[in-house]
Amino acid sequence: MNKKEFEDRIEQTIENAATHFEERIESAVDKAEKRIEAAAENFNKSVDCVAEKKMVKIFIYFLNISIAIGLIVGGFVLLHYEHMVWANICFIIAALDITWRIVEAIIFREKGNNGKSKKD
Repeated sequence: MNKKEFEDRIEQTIENAATHFEERIESAVDKAEKRIEAAAENFNKSVDCVAEKKMVKIFIYFLNISIAIGLIVGGFVLLHYEHMVWANICFIIAALDITWRIVEAIIFREKGNNGKSKKD
């Protein structure tokens, strides 16, 4: 074996090792990606399941209403200290939130099995 053949063998061995290493890295990345996607899907399913429960919906609804009430109270406090612009911003945001809650209740009310609303 001469020097040229030896260098060629070393170069081929290095290329083989690099190829093998790249394959292992790609395999590990693929496995990690699949696991992350599965975990994200499970998380989404559990969040959707919790969000569908009636008590959670009621809690979120009252939390939103309490935030709107807090904005109105904050607006009056700011109005008292003569911060007119910020008071108006608080009032407008609260009015938009309450208006959205009313529109949401009218448009997106839950339907029963026969297509009528639950109140019908």
